[in-house]
Amino acid sequence: MEFKNIIKELRLRQGYTQVDLAELSSLSLRTIQRIENNEVEPTPYSLNQIGEVLGVNLNELKNNIMKQKSKSTNSWNVLLHISSIFGIITTFIIWVIFKRKDEIIEYQGRDVINFKFNWLLLYTVFGATSLLITQSWSLFIIALVSLYVIGLIISIYNSVRVANNKDYTYPIFIKLLSHK
Repeated sequence: MEFKNIIKELRLRQGYTQVDLAELSSLSLRTIQRIENNEVEPTPYSLNQIGEVLGVNLNELKNNIMKQKSKSTNSWNVLLHISSIFGIITTFIIWVIFKRKDEIIEYQGRDVINFKFNWLLLYTVFGATSLLITQSWSLFIIALVSLYVIGLIISIYNSVRVANNKDYTYPIFIKLLSHK
């Protein structure tokens, strides 16, 4: 069950309408509607206010749901991050297949694809520059291999961090895909 459905279910179990919940929580009716319709991500303040009325710690409940979700999809998430070693197309395919099933993969996939897109631009710029300036294939190959090794290290590092449920960081200069 999704988090938005839990709030609605708790509200209905206690016999509250959205209007009742809005009045008792000191939030606007529109805020309650947006939260239940998954139009907005509820703020910790909103969750506290609603939770007090419903007698539940919604912030803690949400964190527990996200942790469970993260553990269940962690292997796919690690695969998503490690797939960047094989190129942007492999990453994109994994992201497209799983993004509708899991919001964590949907979110993190955008970052991995942005990273690979940026790295592809770096390959092009450094490769072309090294070839044009020196007119030497050896420098061209050294530039591309160096960038590949650095990208490989970044991908493996972030995959290990995701496997251990830690935050990841990618150097992103241009965002091809932005977060919703």
